[in-house]
Amino acid sequence: MKNLKKEVSIIHDTEEDDVKKIQEVEELEYIERLLLHEFVHAIENQVEAGEDEYIKELYLDNQREFENIQEFMAECYITSEFTTHNKLANSVRNRIDKILKEKTERQKQILKGII
Repeated sequence: MKNLKKEVSIIHDTEEDDVKKIQEVEELEYIERLLLHEFVHAIENQVEAGEDEYIKELYLDNQREFENIQEFMAECYITSEFTTHNKLANSVRNRIDKILKEKTERQKQILKGII
């Protein structure tokens, strides 16, 4: 039985650049990867992460390699989920996580009547 995390670690032991490694992870056919990919789309859509200037900048630097900004975010997030050795993927994931945390805190404050 194949192991997704093991296959990703093999990819990230190569000398290829971060973008190529992200694309190789995207090509792995695992239900876990597919479910996480779609889940990330739901999250990034809900918190409007694609509107974030930092994420836009990262995407514009690499846009020729990805279908669109939504696919860029999902593919980077998935790669970061399974390895810590990809600076681009980690940057995108950390930013999405930060946006999600900020939006969640704001929603909590609204519900409590603080804002």
